[in-house]
Amino acid sequence: QITETDVMGFPTPFPEPDSPELQRFAVRSRSEIIIRLRVLKEAAAPLNAFVDTDGSFGVVTLQGVDETAGKLVFAPTASDDLHERLLGAPLATLVGYEEAGKVQFAAALGPCSEGRRNEFIAAIPVQLFRLQRRGAARVRLQNARAAVCGIPLPGSEDEWEALSVLDISTGGIAVLTYPARFNPV
Repeated sequence: QITETDVMGFPTPFPEPDSPELQRFAVRSRSEIIIRLRVLKEAAAPLNAFVDTDGSFGVVTLQGVDETAGKLVFAPTASDDLHERLLGAPLATLVGYEEAGKVQFAAALGPCSEGRRNEFIAAIPVQLFRLQRRGAARVRLQNARAAVCGIPLPGSEDEWEALSVLDISTGGIAVLTYPARFNPV
């Protein structure tokens, strides 16, 4: 499988250029897009909002995901000048990070009409890119004690070393241990 690092090199906070390779990371399922956006909102993840016309950008945060209205609400940037450029741009590319990797999507940012000063509003995107370094998406467990993997100790049939499972993917699991009775290979 090809991963973000294979295609684009080291992940950066800048937008990845549109290319056939980037399409491998496209998410078009509305429900999954909304899940990814809610993760960004809950984490208060900073999003770099790049203006496609001149390369300038500002940092915004996602404040609301209204699935029914199909709208997103973003907190404003710190710069009034940049705020105006983002509002005047036909399209902005937003780039942020969640636990599973880099998220990128395009949006036309407009003024929030609900009396919220300097906030932006945009339609929920029909596509976003979820780029990750791993070949398979991973799911982090909420509690490190939620799952334990038992590894048999060398030379013993009934003794096991307990390893805490950190995340699970179709490619395997990530475990954490401070091995007391064996050296992991």
